[in-house]
Amino acid sequence: MTWAFNDIATFGKDGNAERDLYADFLDEAAITLNRPALGEAAAGFREAAVAWNALGQALLPDEVEPLRETRERLLRRHALFMDEGDAATVALRDIDARLAAIRAAAVDFPLDAAGVTAFRERIAGHVLRLHDIEAAAVTALRAAMS
Repeated sequence: MTWAFNDIATFGKDGNAERDLYADFLDEAAITLNRPALGEAAAGFREAAVAWNALGQALLPDEVEPLRETRERLLRRHALFMDEGDAATVALRDIDARLAAIRAAAVDFPLDAAGVTAFRERIAGHVLRLHDIEAAAVTALRAAMS
């Protein structure tokens, strides 16, 4: 789950699976190419950015303590790296050590069978919603470029 969260929230600069960045690109392309419909596609990718963020939150939710702490530390690590770079080396090492301790302590997944089922269902719901949003955005993009 942490690798998926990282790809959504900390890969690149701004999180949201970089869909906001792609939407900005489409807005600029709409002007450059004189294709205003690209702005409609951009709106779809901005909606997808919100949905990706929600999926990231669902992967490491507040309700499951080690997952909440992991999410907070990963976000803090990303912010320190982006804001301070090498100057944050000591703090980054401390975060990495705590994340390793959380992983080592998590011998079993911290949910019972019913909790795991509900967790998977929530994640599936987010993934299906993302599919629908991004399918619509891609359809709008194709229409704008045809």
